[in-house]
Amino acid sequence: MRFRLLKQITALLLVAAIFAGFNYGMYALLTRRLANNFSGVSQIKMIDVKKYLPFDAHSDLPRIDSSFRLQT
Repeated sequence: MRFRLLKQITALLLVAAIFAGFNYGMYALLTRRLANNFSGVSQIKMIDVKKYLPFDAHSDLPRIDSSFRLQT
């Protein structure tokens, strides 16, 4: 009975190790290589959305004054 439990635990650890290895392999082959690989020309054409956050006090979004209010 004890040998069977040890065998099951070993099998679970082996499956977890294979899963972790596969995930790391996918990360190393795809995600890390493809993250932020834009050229300088492409980056110039991109819009920096951090400058247009709606609830940021220093946002570049235009502000309008309106008397329209929604009530719940």
